[in-house]
Amino acid sequence: MKFTDEQIKEYKKQHERIFQVDSEDKTCLLRLATKDDLSYASTVATSEDPNTGDFRFDPMKFNEAILINCWVAGDEEIKTVSRHFLGVQDKLKL
Repeated sequence: MKFTDEQIKEYKKQHERIFQVDSEDKTCLLRLATKDDLSYASTVATSEDPNTGDFRFDPMKFNEAILINCWVAGDEEIKTVSRHFLGVQDKLKL
């Protein structure tokens, strides 16, 4: 997906700081994560092991929560197709 300068300008009015993330031929715009986004993602990604009572952290769930909550616009395949989702993991800015 290509974004026009006008679209980007409008998104920046709404979200102030946005950045583009690409995976192969797919593109999306994300806004910078807030403290609340990080708190929510941490909660979603943490679960208790029923056998041991230990807490486990799932980085994929964390990244998915950040991607979904900070999503501004773009190719939906980044959220739904594994290779595109995995392709943006190292590019998420927290």
